[in-house]
Amino acid sequence: MGKFLGGCAIVVVVLVLGAVVGGYFIFVKPYTDMAGQVVAYGEEYQALEASLDNQAPYRAPSDQAITESQIRQLLAVHEHMRERLAGDLETLETRYRQLEEERERGDREPGLRDMMGAYRDLGELYMEAKRAQVEALNEQGLSLAEYHWIRNQVYAALGQGVAVAALAEQPDAQPRQGSVPQESVELVEAHREALLETYAFAWFGL
Repeated sequence: MGKFLGGCAIVVVVLVLGAVVGGYFIFVKPYTDMAGQVVAYGEEYQALEASLDNQAPYRAPSDQAITESQIRQLLAVHEHMRERLAGDLETLETRYRQLEEERERGDREPGLRDMMGAYRDLGELYMEAKRAQVEALNEQGLSLAEYHWIRNQVYAALGQGVAVAALAEQPDAQPRQGSVPQESVELVEAHREALLETYAFAWFGL
């Protein structure tokens, strides 16, 4: 009887340890891993912005007018980012659509492991986009301050003010004064299709 009880005790200890270890890897470790990854992303993000060749502040023109050259620079930056991310971006968008469809149908809420995986993917994708952005800005000779102004003015001219207003706060961003000049609206309109193809970058603040 004593051996039996001893054997049961060993089994209970093993099960408890298994539950603790399993719980750690399923619930605790993903969060600690993510916290560490977020710190690493933040450090890399700062290093990338510090590596920009042009660190000059940007003074917007008094008439708030965008030039054709600036629009083409924005397009070149976005095209470089899109070429770098094309495959990964499509994969991630598909995954999110699937999770959203399941949620809307009420089949189930996205599970912890699904969401953790999704956010890890989003972090990697965002950082890859940031790397590509910095490369392209250096190629174009743009500062981040000028790039932000151009991007915000361009999407405002397209009537995408909701997304522009929803962007993360940017310390170098200059508030728009009044509406975009009609001449700029006409310049931007000629590139509407290409600009809307990369609209997601603006939504994410890139």
